[in-house]
Amino acid sequence: MQIKKQIKYVLALLLIVFPTTALAASVTLRWQANQEPDISSYNVYYGTQSRDYGPPIPAGNTTSYTVDNLTEGSTYYFALTAVDTSGNESGYSSEVMANATSSEPATEDYQLLLSYNSDRSNALKLDDQTISGDVYIFLDPEAYVSQVVFSIDGQAHNTENYAPYDLGLPFDSTSLSNGTHTISALVRLQDGSTQTISAICAVSNQVSSEVESNSIPLPAPASYGNIKGGDQTHVNQVSYSFAGMAGDVTLSYRVWDVDFNDEVRIYVNGTAVGYALTTKNDTWSGGRTLTLPSSLVNDSSTNTVVFTNTYNPPNTYYWGVGNVSVASGSSTPDVIVDDGSIPLPAPDSYGNIKGGDQTHVNEVSYSFDGMAGDVTLSYR
Repeated sequence: MQIKKQIKYVLALLLIVFPTTALAASVTLRWQANQEPDISSYNVYYGTQSRDYGPPIPAGNTTSYTVDNLTEGSTYYFALTAVDTSGNESGYSSEVMANATSSEPATEDYQLLLSYNSDRSNALKLDDQTISGDVYIFLDPEAYVSQVVFSIDGQAHNTENYAPYDLGLPFDSTSLSNGTHTISALVRLQDGSTQTISAICAVSNQVSSEVESNSIPLPAPASYGNIKGGDQTHVNQVSYSFAGMAGDVTLSYRVWDVDFNDEVRIYVNGTAVGYALTTKNDTWSGGRTLTLPSSLVNDSSTNTVVFTNTYNPPNTYYWGVGNVSVASGSSTPDVIVDDGSIPLPAPDSYGNIKGGDQTHVNEVSYSFDGMAGDVTLSYR
Protein backbone atom coordinates (compact mmCIF):
# COMPACT_ATOMS: atom_id res chain seq x y z
CA MET A 1 0.00 0.00 0.00
CA GLN A 2 1.21 3.51 -0.69
CA ILE A 3 1.94 6.16 1.93
CA LYS A 4 3.54 9.56 1.47
CA LYS A 5 6.07 11.13 3.79
CA GLN A 6 6.82 14.87 3.81
CA ILE A 7 10.57 14.94 4.32
CA LYS A 8 12.16 17.65 2.16
CA TYR A 9 10.16 16.17 -0.75
CA VAL A 10 7.04 14.04 -1.05
CA LEU A 11 8.26 10.44 -1.36
CA ALA A 12 6.08 7.50 -2.40
CA LEU A 13 6.70 4.53 -0.09
CA LEU A 14 5.49 0.92 -0.26
CA LEU A 15 4.06 -0.47 2.98
CA ILE A 16 1.99 -3.66 3.17
CA VAL A 17 0.20 -4.91 6.29
CA PHE A 18 -0.80 -8.53 6.82
CA PRO A 19 -3.27 -9.14 9.69
CA THR A 20 -3.26 -12.52 11.42
CA THR A 21 -5.09 -13.69 14.50
CA ALA A 22 -3.22 -14.77 17.61
CA LEU A 23 -3.80 -15.88 21.23
CA ALA A 24 -5.28 -13.79 24.08
CA ALA A 25 -7.46 -11.51 21.99
CA SER A 26 -4.67 -9.94 19.99
CA VAL A 27 -3.81 -9.16 16.38
CA THR A 28 -0.37 -9.48 14.79
CA LEU A 29 0.51 -7.05 11.98
CA ARG A 30 3.26 -7.75 9.44
CA TRP A 31 4.57 -5.40 6.77
CA GLN A 32 7.39 -4.97 4.28
CA ALA A 33 10.25 -2.74 5.43
CA ASN A 34 10.36 0.74 3.95
CA GLN A 35 13.35 1.11 1.59
CA GLU A 36 14.26 4.71 2.50
CA PRO A 37 17.64 4.79 4.33
CA ASP A 38 16.53 7.35 6.93
CA ILE A 39 13.54 5.43 8.32
CA SER A 40 14.04 4.96 12.07
CA SER A 41 10.76 3.43 13.27
CA TYR A 42 7.07 2.82 12.66
CA ASN A 43 3.94 3.81 14.58
CA VAL A 44 0.89 1.56 14.83
CA TYR A 45 -2.58 3.11 15.03
CA TYR A 46 -5.87 1.31 15.67
CA GLY A 47 -9.46 1.85 16.66
CA THR A 48 -12.92 0.28 16.47
CA GLN A 49 -14.05 2.70 13.75
CA SER A 50 -12.50 3.17 10.32
CA ARG A 51 -9.94 6.02 10.30
CA ASP A 52 -10.75 6.87 13.94
CA TYR A 53 -7.62 5.82 15.82
CA GLY A 54 -6.24 6.21 19.30
CA PRO A 55 -2.74 7.44 20.15
CA PRO A 56 0.23 5.99 18.27
CA ILE A 57 2.00 2.87 19.49
CA PRO A 58 5.75 2.98 18.78
CA ALA A 59 6.65 -0.31 17.10
CA GLY A 60 10.36 0.38 16.64
CA ASN A 61 12.37 -0.36 13.53
CA THR A 62 10.78 -3.75 12.83
CA THR A 63 8.38 -5.35 10.35
CA SER A 64 5.83 -6.85 12.74
CA TYR A 65 3.96 -5.90 15.87
CA THR A 66 1.34 -7.62 18.04
CA VAL A 67 -1.41 -5.48 19.52
CA ASP A 68 -2.59 -7.08 22.78
CA ASN A 69 -5.41 -6.53 25.29
CA LEU A 70 -8.12 -6.31 22.66
CA THR A 71 -11.74 -7.26 23.21
CA GLU A 72 -12.30 -10.77 21.94
CA GLY A 73 -14.66 -10.92 18.96
CA SER A 74 -14.45 -7.18 18.25
CA THR A 75 -13.45 -5.73 14.88
CA TYR A 76 -10.50 -3.36 14.78
CA TYR A 77 -9.03 -1.12 12.10
CA PHE A 78 -5.27 -0.69 11.77
CA ALA A 79 -2.88 1.66 9.96
CA LEU A 80 0.83 2.45 10.05
CA THR A 81 3.05 5.48 9.69
CA ALA A 82 6.79 5.71 9.08
CA VAL A 83 9.08 7.98 11.10
CA ASP A 84 12.46 9.19 9.86
CA THR A 85 15.63 9.98 11.83
CA SER A 86 14.59 13.67 12.07
CA GLY A 87 11.29 12.77 13.70
CA ASN A 88 9.15 13.48 10.64
CA GLU A 89 6.13 11.18 10.42
CA SER A 90 4.39 10.05 7.26
CA GLY A 91 0.68 9.99 6.62
CA TYR A 92 -1.36 6.88 7.35
CA SER A 93 -0.90 3.76 5.28
CA SER A 94 -3.87 2.05 3.74
CA GLU A 95 -6.13 0.53 6.36
CA VAL A 96 -6.58 -3.13 7.24
CA MET A 97 -9.31 -4.72 9.31
CA ALA A 98 -9.05 -7.76 11.62
CA ASN A 99 -11.00 -9.52 14.34
CA ALA A 100 -9.39 -10.10 17.74
CA THR A 101 -9.83 -13.73 18.74
CA SER A 102 -8.50 -16.17 21.30
CA SER A 103 -8.28 -19.05 18.83
CA GLU A 104 -5.07 -20.69 17.65
CA PRO A 105 -3.01 -18.57 15.28
CA ALA A 106 -3.93 -18.78 11.61
CA THR A 107 -1.13 -20.38 9.57
CA GLU A 108 -0.38 -20.20 5.89
CA ASP A 109 -1.14 -23.35 3.92
CA TYR A 110 2.36 -23.74 2.47
CA GLN A 111 2.72 -26.23 -0.34
CA LEU A 112 5.11 -27.30 -3.07
CA LEU A 113 3.92 -26.51 -6.59
CA LEU A 114 5.05 -27.72 -10.01
CA SER A 115 5.18 -25.83 -13.30
CA TYR A 116 6.79 -26.51 -16.66
CA ASN A 117 6.88 -22.78 -17.44
CA SER A 118 9.61 -20.35 -16.35
CA ASP A 119 6.96 -17.86 -15.21
CA ARG A 120 5.47 -20.61 -12.98
CA SER A 121 2.14 -20.43 -14.77
CA ASN A 122 -0.34 -23.34 -14.88
CA ALA A 123 1.08 -24.62 -11.61
CA LEU A 124 -0.09 -27.87 -10.02
CA LYS A 125 0.43 -29.37 -6.58
CA LEU A 126 3.64 -31.37 -6.77
CA ASP A 127 2.34 -34.27 -4.70
CA ASP A 128 1.50 -37.34 -6.82
CA GLN A 129 2.73 -35.70 -10.05
CA THR A 130 5.02 -37.31 -12.63
CA ILE A 131 7.83 -35.03 -13.78
CA SER A 132 10.32 -35.14 -16.64
CA GLY A 133 12.97 -32.84 -18.08
CA ASP A 134 13.44 -29.37 -16.61
CA VAL A 135 10.72 -28.35 -14.16
CA TYR A 136 10.01 -25.47 -11.80
CA ILE A 137 9.30 -26.63 -8.22
CA PHE A 138 8.63 -23.82 -5.77
CA LEU A 139 7.05 -22.84 -2.46
CA ASP A 140 3.70 -21.10 -2.36
CA PRO A 141 2.74 -18.72 -0.82
CA GLU A 142 5.82 -16.64 0.01
CA ALA A 143 4.30 -14.57 2.85
CA TYR A 144 6.09 -14.52 6.24
CA VAL A 145 8.92 -16.75 4.97
CA SER A 146 12.57 -15.91 5.69
CA GLN A 147 14.31 -19.07 4.45
CA VAL A 148 13.57 -22.37 2.74
CA VAL A 149 15.85 -25.41 2.79
CA PHE A 150 15.00 -27.94 0.09
CA SER A 151 15.82 -31.65 0.39
CA ILE A 152 15.46 -34.60 -1.95
CA ASP A 153 15.03 -38.04 -0.41
CA GLY A 154 16.32 -36.73 2.91
CA GLN A 155 19.46 -35.11 1.47
CA ALA A 156 19.81 -31.31 1.55
CA HIS A 157 19.72 -29.86 -1.97
CA ASN A 158 19.70 -26.04 -1.81
CA THR A 159 18.93 -23.18 0.58
CA GLU A 160 16.94 -20.13 -0.55
CA ASN A 161 17.05 -16.93 1.52
CA TYR A 162 14.99 -14.75 -0.79
CA ALA A 163 11.73 -15.15 -2.68
CA PRO A 164 10.91 -16.74 -5.03
CA TYR A 165 11.83 -19.98 -3.26
CA ASP A 166 12.72 -22.55 -5.94
CA LEU A 167 14.23 -26.02 -6.02
CA GLY A 168 16.82 -25.08 -8.63
CA LEU A 169 16.02 -22.72 -11.47
CA PRO A 170 14.96 -24.78 -13.26
CA PHE A 171 15.38 -28.19 -11.63
CA ASP A 172 16.80 -30.85 -13.93
CA SER A 173 14.80 -33.98 -13.14
CA THR A 174 17.20 -36.07 -15.22
CA SER A 175 19.61 -35.73 -12.28
CA LEU A 176 17.36 -38.20 -10.45
CA SER A 177 16.74 -41.83 -11.28
CA ASN A 178 13.38 -42.78 -12.72
CA GLY A 179 10.94 -43.71 -9.98
CA THR A 180 9.46 -42.21 -6.82
CA HIS A 181 11.20 -39.43 -4.89
CA THR A 182 10.32 -37.24 -1.90
CA ILE A 183 10.83 -33.48 -2.17
CA SER A 184 10.83 -31.68 1.18
CA ALA A 185 11.09 -28.05 2.27
CA LEU A 186 11.99 -26.77 5.72
CA VAL A 187 10.18 -23.43 5.85
CA ARG A 188 11.61 -20.96 8.35
CA LEU A 189 9.18 -18.13 9.16
CA GLN A 190 9.95 -14.55 10.09
CA ASP A 191 8.97 -15.15 13.72
CA GLY A 192 11.60 -17.91 14.00
CA SER A 193 9.21 -20.85 13.84
CA THR A 194 9.57 -23.59 11.23
CA GLN A 195 7.35 -25.88 9.20
CA THR A 196 8.33 -28.91 7.14
CA ILE A 197 6.30 -29.87 4.08
CA SER A 198 6.84 -32.76 1.68
CA ALA A 199 5.55 -34.03 -1.63
CA ILE A 200 6.02 -37.38 -3.32
CA CYS A 201 6.49 -37.33 -7.08
CA ALA A 202 7.59 -39.75 -9.77
CA VAL A 203 10.43 -39.07 -12.20
CA SER A 204 9.95 -40.47 -15.69
CA ASN A 205 12.61 -39.45 -18.18
CA GLN A 206 12.34 -41.89 -21.03
CA VAL A 207 15.91 -41.44 -22.16
CA SER A 208 18.42 -44.27 -22.00
CA SER A 209 21.41 -45.69 -23.79
CA GLU A 210 19.25 -48.59 -24.91
CA VAL A 211 17.58 -48.17 -28.29
CA GLU A 212 13.84 -47.76 -27.89
CA SER A 213 11.63 -50.05 -29.92
CA ASN A 214 9.95 -47.09 -31.61
CA SER A 215 13.12 -45.16 -32.46
CA ILE A 216 13.41 -43.82 -36.00
CA PRO A 217 16.49 -44.87 -38.02
CA LEU A 218 18.68 -42.05 -39.30
CA PRO A 219 18.70 -40.33 -41.69
CA ALA A 220 15.04 -39.35 -41.21
CA PRO A 221 13.80 -36.59 -43.54
CA ALA A 222 10.22 -36.71 -42.21
CA SER A 223 8.95 -34.31 -39.53
CA TYR A 224 7.74 -35.37 -36.08
CA GLY A 225 6.45 -33.74 -32.90
CA ASN A 226 3.27 -31.97 -31.84
CA ILE A 227 2.68 -30.41 -35.24
CA LYS A 228 -0.48 -28.62 -36.35
CA GLY A 229 -2.29 -30.74 -38.91
CA GLY A 230 0.55 -33.26 -38.90
CA ASP A 231 2.24 -35.85 -36.71
CA GLN A 232 0.67 -36.24 -33.27
CA THR A 233 2.37 -39.50 -32.25
CA HIS A 234 5.50 -37.93 -30.74
CA VAL A 235 4.04 -35.02 -28.78
CA ASN A 236 6.63 -35.15 -25.97
CA GLN A 237 9.77 -36.53 -27.58
CA VAL A 238 11.18 -38.09 -30.74
CA SER A 239 13.79 -40.86 -30.56
CA TYR A 240 16.21 -41.64 -33.38
CA SER A 241 18.87 -44.34 -33.74
CA PHE A 242 22.04 -44.72 -35.78
CA ALA A 243 24.79 -47.31 -36.08
CA GLY A 244 28.08 -47.10 -34.22
CA MET A 245 30.50 -44.43 -35.48
CA ALA A 246 34.07 -43.60 -34.48
CA GLY A 247 35.10 -40.07 -33.47
CA ASP A 248 32.97 -36.95 -33.25
CA VAL A 249 29.62 -36.99 -35.03
CA THR A 250 27.74 -34.08 -36.59
CA LEU A 251 24.01 -34.11 -35.88
CA SER A 252 21.99 -32.14 -38.45
CA TYR A 253 18.35 -31.18 -37.89
CA ARG A 254 15.73 -28.48 -38.09
CA VAL A 255 13.02 -27.57 -35.57
CA TRP A 256 9.57 -26.01 -35.78
CA ASP A 257 7.87 -23.46 -33.49
CA VAL A 258 10.28 -23.60 -30.56
CA ASP A 259 9.30 -20.75 -28.24
CA PHE A 260 11.86 -21.04 -25.43
CA ASN A 261 15.61 -21.63 -25.32
CA ASP A 262 15.13 -24.38 -22.71
CA GLU A 263 12.12 -26.01 -24.40
CA VAL A 264 13.62 -28.71 -26.66
CA ARG A 265 16.50 -30.62 -25.08
CA ILE A 266 18.75 -32.94 -27.09
CA TYR A 267 20.22 -36.16 -25.65
CA VAL A 268 22.70 -38.66 -27.05
CA ASN A 269 22.73 -42.07 -25.37
CA GLY A 270 21.04 -40.64 -22.29
CA THR A 271 23.29 -37.59 -21.82
CA ALA A 272 22.01 -34.07 -22.41
CA VAL A 273 24.13 -32.29 -25.02
CA GLY A 274 22.22 -29.06 -25.67
CA TYR A 275 19.02 -27.22 -26.45
CA ALA A 276 17.48 -26.30 -29.79
CA LEU A 277 17.40 -22.54 -30.22
CA THR A 278 14.08 -20.78 -30.71
CA THR A 279 12.28 -20.21 -34.00
CA LYS A 280 9.64 -17.85 -35.25
CA ASN A 281 6.09 -18.94 -34.46
CA ASP A 282 4.61 -21.58 -36.77
CA THR A 283 7.77 -21.75 -38.89
CA TRP A 284 10.67 -24.12 -39.40
CA SER A 285 14.22 -23.14 -38.63
CA GLY A 286 16.92 -23.42 -41.20
CA GLY A 287 19.30 -26.38 -41.04
CA ARG A 288 21.15 -26.61 -37.73
CA THR A 289 24.08 -28.72 -36.61
CA LEU A 290 25.42 -29.92 -33.28
CA THR A 291 28.61 -31.85 -32.53
CA LEU A 292 28.14 -35.11 -30.60
CA PRO A 293 31.55 -35.70 -28.97
CA SER A 294 33.20 -39.05 -29.47
CA SER A 295 33.14 -39.69 -25.70
CA LEU A 296 29.34 -39.99 -25.89
CA VAL A 297 29.05 -41.92 -29.16
CA ASN A 298 29.22 -45.71 -29.26
CA ASP A 299 31.83 -46.90 -31.75
CA SER A 300 30.40 -50.35 -32.47
CA SER A 301 26.91 -50.46 -30.97
CA THR A 302 23.72 -48.59 -31.79
CA ASN A 303 23.32 -44.96 -30.65
CA THR A 304 20.16 -43.13 -29.63
CA VAL A 305 19.44 -39.43 -30.15
CA VAL A 306 16.35 -38.01 -28.43
CA PHE A 307 14.66 -34.61 -28.86
CA THR A 308 12.56 -33.99 -25.74
CA ASN A 309 10.10 -31.12 -25.27
CA THR A 310 10.62 -30.25 -21.60
CA TYR A 311 7.44 -28.15 -21.54
CA ASN A 312 5.26 -31.21 -22.24
CA PRO A 313 3.37 -32.82 -20.62
CA PRO A 314 0.83 -31.37 -20.51
CA ASN A 315 0.62 -31.35 -24.28
CA THR A 316 0.07 -27.62 -24.61
CA TYR A 317 2.99 -26.56 -26.82
CA TYR A 318 3.36 -27.09 -30.54
CA TRP A 319 6.84 -28.07 -31.69
CA GLY A 320 8.52 -30.29 -34.22
CA VAL A 321 11.79 -31.76 -35.42
CA GLY A 322 12.72 -33.00 -38.88
CA ASN A 323 15.43 -33.61 -41.47
CA VAL A 324 17.58 -35.35 -38.87
CA SER A 325 20.83 -37.01 -39.97
CA VAL A 326 24.33 -37.78 -38.70
CA ALA A 327 27.76 -37.66 -40.32
CA SER A 328 31.33 -38.27 -39.19
CA GLY A 329 33.33 -35.29 -37.98
CA SER A 330 32.60 -32.14 -36.00
CA SER A 331 30.40 -29.30 -37.24
CA THR A 332 31.32 -25.67 -37.84
CA PRO A 333 29.34 -23.69 -36.84
CA ASP A 334 27.20 -25.56 -34.31
CA VAL A 335 24.09 -23.60 -35.35
CA ILE A 336 23.43 -22.34 -38.87
CA VAL A 337 21.68 -18.96 -39.17
CA ASP A 338 17.92 -19.33 -39.59
CA ASP A 339 16.34 -18.72 -42.98
CA GLY A 340 14.90 -15.22 -43.20
CA SER A 341 17.77 -13.59 -41.36
CA ILE A 342 18.31 -9.85 -41.82
CA PRO A 343 21.49 -8.88 -43.74
CA LEU A 344 23.90 -6.56 -41.94
CA PRO A 345 24.16 -3.64 -41.64
CA ALA A 346 20.54 -3.32 -40.47
CA PRO A 347 19.63 0.19 -39.30
CA ASP A 348 15.98 -0.66 -38.60
CA SER A 349 14.74 -1.80 -35.17
CA TYR A 350 13.13 -5.17 -34.51
CA GLY A 351 11.60 -6.98 -31.56
CA ASN A 352 8.41 -6.72 -29.52
CA ILE A 353 8.21 -2.94 -29.84
CA LYS A 354 5.17 -0.89 -28.86
CA GLY A 355 3.55 0.50 -31.96
CA GLY A 356 6.28 -0.94 -34.13
CA ASP A 357 7.67 -4.21 -35.42
CA GLN A 358 5.84 -7.30 -34.12
CA THR A 359 7.32 -9.89 -36.45
CA HIS A 360 10.37 -10.76 -34.30
CA VAL A 361 8.88 -10.96 -30.81
CA ASN A 362 11.13 -13.81 -29.59
CA GLU A 363 14.42 -13.33 -31.41
CA VAL A 364 16.03 -11.44 -34.28
CA SER A 365 18.45 -13.21 -36.63
CA TYR A 366 21.05 -11.33 -38.70
CA SER A 367 23.56 -12.56 -41.27
CA PHE A 368 26.78 -11.18 -42.75
CA ASP A 369 29.37 -12.34 -45.25
CA GLY A 370 32.57 -14.11 -44.22
CA MET A 371 35.19 -11.86 -42.63
CA ALA A 372 38.76 -12.60 -41.58
CA GLY A 373 39.98 -11.91 -38.03
CA ASP A 374 38.08 -10.47 -35.07
CA VAL A 375 34.75 -8.80 -35.84
CA THR A 376 33.10 -5.88 -33.99
CA LEU A 377 29.33 -6.17 -33.52
CA SER A 378 27.61 -2.82 -33.01
CA TYR A 379 23.99 -2.62 -31.82
CA ARG A 380 21.52 -0.81 -29.65
